[in-house]
Amino acid sequence: MAIMSDYKCIQQVSVYLENKEGTLVNLLEIVGAKGVNLLAMCIADTTDFGIARLVVAAEDQSILMDELDAHDMFARINDVVGIGVEHKPGGLAKVLATVRGSGQQIEYAYSIISGGEGQAAIVMQTSDNEACMEALSKAGITLLSNDDLK
Repeated sequence: MAIMSDYKCIQQVSVYLENKEGTLVNLLEIVGAKGVNLLAMCIADTTDFGIARLVVAAEDQSILMDELDAHDMFARINDVVGIGVEHKPGGLAKVLATVRGSGQQIEYAYSIISGGEGQAAIVMQTSDNEACMEALSKAGITLLSNDDLK
């Protein structure tokens, strides 16, 4: 669980699930039974498996990982870019223009319910998160960590 730089980032838990009925509910029941609150969730699927990307409070990550391991669920923690976006028309376009200007490609992105005052928040994975965070920081765009999402 390594933080990739001095920039704030969000750590997400990626859980690999069989693509069959009930696996997502089972995952969410495990999360809830341990009192872990989801701050964000994104689901992606392929023919054979799905990936549930979960953002939880930093202090809940090890609890969640231990519980997933106890249930033989494969998961890993990885760093992603968390961004506070002005909650107004064009706010996201401004951020994405900065990402484009840094030469990075967005691999995936999803929104988060909790942002700062007057902000929306998004999570994204780019071709080079470090370079992306540097460009966003230089442009004065707020970077977020798990602790900012409570």
